[in-house]
Amino acid sequence: MQRIRTRLLHTDDAKLDVKYVPGGLLDIEFTAQTAILVHQIASRETGTTGMIEELSSANHVWKAHATELREIYRRLRRYEQMLKLASTHTLSALAKDDAIFRKASSLLGRTPDQAWDELRALARESRRILNDLDPTGLRIVNGPMKTHLQTTLATRLGAVLSKATTLPSASKVTKGPDLARAIS
Repeated sequence: MQRIRTRLLHTDDAKLDVKYVPGGLLDIEFTAQTAILVHQIASRETGTTGMIEELSSANHVWKAHATELREIYRRLRRYEQMLKLASTHTLSALAKDDAIFRKASSLLGRTPDQAWDELRALARESRRILNDLDPTGLRIVNGPMKTHLQTTLATRLGAVLSKATTLPSASKVTKGPDLARAIS
């Protein structure tokens, strides 16, 4: 689990990616999904904020942090949406002086420096909360539950990957809505 998480997250002090920075969107999403499995919550939610709400109802540690974590997630998601609006291509890590970042900052009514500082602060605070929720870095998964979780995640990931690789045209790279349809 830790190896998967580490591989997905990027760290680069000169660039920032709202989704892949430690404490960013992916980190919050991955932690919430893992906690749903670990705590064996029969979740009906597909969205991260809904999962956080369910976790806060079922777990006192999550309850203490749910409101703040949902707000951080909402703000990071808003930045991601503004970056997508400001860009005509798929985003990767952006530098503070990148034109897309400057445009997105302006859309949010902030200078690039203000937006950069806010994003860094949000990611830092998110990491602090995620560490409080799991101070061992996803070692909440121990004992018999670890084997169950690994099996469950491997099965689910295998199902998604097998659907993604059995697309109508193997020579065509499938993205966005086409990929969503292929794996649903």
